[in-house]
Amino acid sequence: MTRLIVMAAERPRSLVASLSTACVKFFHVAESGATEAVAESAEAQRIASAVCAHHPEKRASITCPHCGSYACGECTVDTLWGDVMCEDCMSHGRAQYPLPWEQSVSPISFVQSAYLLFAEAPHAFRHFPEGRVLRALGFALQVGLLLGLLSGTTRWLFAPRHWAADAPAAWKVMGAALLEVVPSTLAFVLVTTLVFHGTATLLRGRTSFRVSLRAACYVSVVQLLEVANIVVDTILAGSAYVTAIIRLFAVFFLVWGLSLVAQHRFRLSRPRAIAAGAAPALLLIVLFVALLVTLTWLRPAG
Repeated sequence: MTRLIVMAAERPRSLVASLSTACVKFFHVAESGATEAVAESAEAQRIASAVCAHHPEKRASITCPHCGSYACGECTVDTLWGDVMCEDCMSHGRAQYPLPWEQSVSPISFVQSAYLLFAEAPHAFRHFPEGRVLRALGFALQVGLLLGLLSGTTRWLFAPRHWAADAPAAWKVMGAALLEVVPSTLAFVLVTTLVFHGTATLLRGRTSFRVSLRAACYVSVVQLLEVANIVVDTILAGSAYVTAIIRLFAVFFLVWGLSLVAQHRFRLSRPRAIAAGAAPALLLIVLFVALLVTLTWLRPAG
């Protein structure tokens, strides 16, 4: 009985304590919300009273998040991906395209990035993002692995063979394709980086080897077009016209992407940027032709 009386007496105390705690939390939240509202109001008033850095007769519309200067509506630039900045920061290359691969390493982000590099190449390479070199090298490695697996699968399924012959083991075909494609992809990145960076440096661009290497890694996505060539050669028994069209587009994409990086990141003029972007493509074409001539010469007669 005594215990019940004590519990009944303590219950109002606990109720009062809970109510007081809830009131304290409520007023704390209200106070923080009011503080934020006051800060936002002060910021809005500051912008409303500010004038554009280039047009003093016009009111400012934004405070640039990159340089902190005020910009009017005429000097404000809205990027395709929703970023807002002043015109000066845009001209100085501070806009960076948000590639999903730079945010997270996953098969989905790789597929999304590969698609965006093709579909939005003008924006992706004109506003080429900063980032880690290892992340870009990982993208190029993924390109090589995917190309090797796709080419190996196509050859294993559709390569012509005698009806009585046993089908080769899938793992052997896949392994041979990976050993062929992955090193060639890394060699493509290395050659493209050295030639692109060297040419841009000779043309007096504000070069960065880090940017050159990352650009070569991401432009290696063009090698995925080789899957179409493999399909044409293996399934459709070869078509010189289709192969020529695919490879011409690959060369155009390579030159286009690198020239955009050279123009907007290395601050080269358009003719010099095109020359810097075309140099790796010309060297790769020369090496390819030399390899074909060598293989033809070494092929036994008859």
